[in-house]
Amino acid sequence: MKITFLLISIETSGGVRVTVEIANQLAKLNHQCRLIVAGNNAAIPFPVHKDVQIIHAQCTRLTGNFGVLSKVVTLVKAVPVDSDIVVASYYLTAYSAIFARLRARRAKFFYIVQGYEPNFFRQKNMRIQWVSYLLARFSYYLPLHKTTISHWLSDVLATHGHQDVPVINNGIDTEIFAQGVVTASSSESVIMTIANRRPNRGFYDFCAAMDIIKMSRTDFRVLVIGSDPAVASALNVPYDFLTPRSDEELVSAYHKSSIYVSCSHEEGFGLMPLEAMSCGKPVVCTDSGGLRDYARNGENCLLVPVGDVNKIATAIIQLLDDAELRAKFIAQGRKTASHFVWADIGRQYEKLFLQTR
Repeated sequence: MKITFLLISIETSGGVRVTVEIANQLAKLNHQCRLIVAGNNAAIPFPVHKDVQIIHAQCTRLTGNFGVLSKVVTLVKAVPVDSDIVVASYYLTAYSAIFARLRARRAKFFYIVQGYEPNFFRQKNMRIQWVSYLLARFSYYLPLHKTTISHWLSDVLATHGHQDVPVINNGIDTEIFAQGVVTASSSESVIMTIANRRPNRGFYDFCAAMDIIKMSRTDFRVLVIGSDPAVASALNVPYDFLTPRSDEELVSAYHKSSIYVSCSHEEGFGLMPLEAMSCGKPVVCTDSGGLRDYARNGENCLLVPVGDVNKIATAIIQLLDDAELRAKFIAQGRKTASHFVWADIGRQYEKLFLQTR
């Protein structure tokens, strides 16, 4: 099959990473995969299989809504007419896919829903961005074959009238994200998390939990993963900041940590807690939706309510103090991660694309 993936940008994000990895896996299955990127010639910030073709579709240098519209139109024009499959994985690329039907007339068109995107534009303490919100809502009604990455997300879509959307989970490369030599200091626990300015990513809840913990102990520091060091300045405890430039650097960060903490309010799937499990790290995470497909409270992690900073702090302290519980989560977490392997995910997408009419 000739499979074309549409990317509105190549920012360092989970959505882009997942799209690239699906293309990688299908290329390994001997399909001709193409990534079409709207915009400049910047390199894709994730590993790309040697047989995946990258097409940079140049567009007019506009800003704001006009710039976004320019990218959507550019992707439409760049879709090869010989495509058998065209894949959108973001609400804007869903619109590109619809209009691309006029070009690639024999292709089948898919929309991989990676998050309930209207919520991206209706966050607490922020003015709703009405145009983006409405476009995201309407994108699910476009005549595209939909699939999604978690049962929670499939259920959310069902509550809005989109019944029986099939689920194909995300995966990880368990050979890269593997347990290694523990490099965390024996005298100081290292708590790893990810930092993002968006309130629904939960970093400020994490900061509040750290303020609670520091009132009773000082034998820890934080390892912050992110792209903007200024965000981490909200912490009032010792921390280090890292922007990983490769999977290997990210794995090294996991190995330096004692536990991994995710405080996100909403996740379509939640890749990093699963990566941490695969690397042999015990996890504290909020019940943020998509990770229910793998996170089991008391079995392979501690799962706490979203936004409850007191319970987040209590769970972190419990895990830091209980070596037996950490050992249990390490063993069960690695077992859990072994069920979410990218090679298997690739075969599921291949089957979906071949069987859908």
